[in-house]
Amino acid sequence: MTATADLFAIAVAALTGTTSAGANVFSTLDWPTWNGSYPCLYIHAPEEDKDSTGRAGGPQFTVT
Repeated sequence: MTATADLFAIAVAALTGTTSAGANVFSTLDWPTWNGSYPCLYIHAPEEDKDSTGRAGGPQFTVT
């Protein structure tokens, strides 16, 4: 199963260096203090739906 963080990492890797933003591509998990350089891309998921897979073990969810 692919976690949201994995999808963010894939999107950031695909866009880094291939757009006019260059290396200024960030996800919700690694947004740095702004250094004054534009353009930049911010990758985020506007909405997630989490369904619990049960109480066995630790917290586990199916996220869409």
